[in-house]
Parts: sequence; structure tokens; C-alpha cells
Amino acid sequence: MLKTIKKEETVISSNINNLLKKIRVWQKSFYIHSNPSNSQYQIILREKKPSPQREYPRRIVLSIKSKPVSYSIKSYEIEVDNLNEEKYNQIYTIKVEGENDFNVIMNNLTEIIQGKDTQVFDLNYTFQ
Repeated sequence: MLKTIKKEETVISSNINNLLKKIRVWQKSFYIHSNPSNSQYQIILREKKPSPQREYPRRIVLSIKSKPVSYSIKSYEIEVDNLNEEKYNQIYTIKVEGENDFNVIMNNLTEIIQGKDTQVFDLNYTFQ
């Protein structure tokens, strides 16, 4: 049983390292930080400057958990108040339970970075 747990941790660690390598493509536009812990692994991307269609830069937080197996990606706009303190206004979130397919995680993260978190749908929009 212990060998199985160690093997799972090694696979997850290897996948996270591969994910971090792929995420580095966005280093010109984002500051990238990672926070490993026993219960989850977080990767935080902070936009260096807002994209042309935005007023504020974004903060994107990717959290990957091995127990229970899940991941989430949250996107925030970073605003600075009158006291020069940052305020994070959540603009998008996705949470997937029972799945840690790193290719799917990378695809979801790529879509958010490319602007999926800014799309606004009409109330009568039919998803296909």
C-alpha cells in the first residue's frame, strides 16, 4: 500500500513539473509562482500588465489536489484601492472533481489565459 501511495505521488509530482515547464511559455506576460504543500499544489500566474481588452491585470490560481483528486482554476482582476491595497475580484472559476488529467488542466488554463474568462454570454445563448 505504501509503495502505491509513493508511486502516485511521484507521478503527480512528475506531471506538475511537466505542467510548470509548459506554463513557462507565458513568462513574458505573467509572473509565475508555485506553492507546494502536503494537501495541494498551487500555481499562481499574475499578469504583468493588463491585456488590451482589460482595464486591470489578472491573477490566475491553479490548485491541484491528490486527495480527493481534483483541481480548480480561478481568475481574478487585480484592482488597487485608495490605500494602495490589492483587491481580487473573481471573474471566472472552474472546479473539476475526480480528475487530474494534466493535458485537460493545461487546455483549461490555456483557454482562460487566452480570454475565456472575459466572455460574456447573452441570457438566451444556447451552448452547443
